[in-house]
Amino acid sequence: MKKASKNTNAKRGASKRTMWIIMAVVLIPAAIIFWNTTGRPLAAQASMKGYLEDKYKEKFVVERPEHKNGGLGVRGSWKSHAYPVSNPKLKFYVGCGIACNDEYLDSYFSRQEYERLQSSMKTMGVTEYSVRLIIKNEVLKYITKDSNLDIIKRKYDPIYKLHIKVSEANNEDDSTSKISDIIEDIYKQGVSRVEIDYTLITKDKKVYKCATDYDTVSRLNYETIKQCLKED
Repeated sequence: MKKASKNTNAKRGASKRTMWIIMAVVLIPAAIIFWNTTGRPLAAQASMKGYLEDKYKEKFVVERPEHKNGGLGVRGSWKSHAYPVSNPKLKFYVGCGIACNDEYLDSYFSRQEYERLQSSMKTMGVTEYSVRLIIKNEVLKYITKDSNLDIIKRKYDPIYKLHIKVSEANNEDDSTSKISDIIEDIYKQGVSRVEIDYTLITKDKKVYKCATDYDTVSRLNYETIKQCLKED
C-alpha cells in the first residue's frame, strides 16, 4: 500500500511539474508579446507625454506611438503625433530614441503664419492653403511660444513651405501674379528659402501644378512660377 501511495504521489508531482512547464511555455511568450504590443507602446507614450509637459509646461495628448527602424541589435526609436490639450488642431511630430525631439514650435508658428495670411488668401481667391515653417534645431533652444514670429523669420530664416490651391480661376496669369505677390511679401519679411506646391484649376476644369524646392529654384517670382506651372 505504501509503495502504491508513493507511486501515486510521484505521478502527481510529475503531473504538476509538467503543468508548470506547459504554463511557462505558453505564458512567457504571451507575456513577451503583450509587453511588446501593449506595454512598451504605453511606456513610450507616457515617456513622450512627460517629455513634452516638462519642456513646455502645459498638458499634451500623445497618440499611440510606433517603433521604427529597430531590429536585432538596433535600438530604433518611437515616433508619434501629439497636440496640446488647449488646441487639438495643433498636431505635431514627436519622437524618442536615445533622446527626444519634437516639432511643436514649428507647428505653433506655422499656425500663426497661416492665420496671418488668411485675409490675403481670401482676397486673392485661394480656396485652400497650408504653411509649414521648418526652424533649425539649433535655433529652437533660443525661442519659446512667446517669441515674436516676425523676428524669427527675419533673424533665423526658417524654411517656408507653402501649399496653395486655386479653384475656378478666371485667368491663369492673374492668379499666378497674385500668388507671386504673396511670395514676394514673404521674402520682404526676411525669409529667403521659400518652397511652393501650387495647384491651379481653371473654370473649364484644366489642372495646372507647380512644385519647387529651394535647391532647384532659389528665388520664386512670377516668371519662375509661370515656367514651372504645367498642365497635369
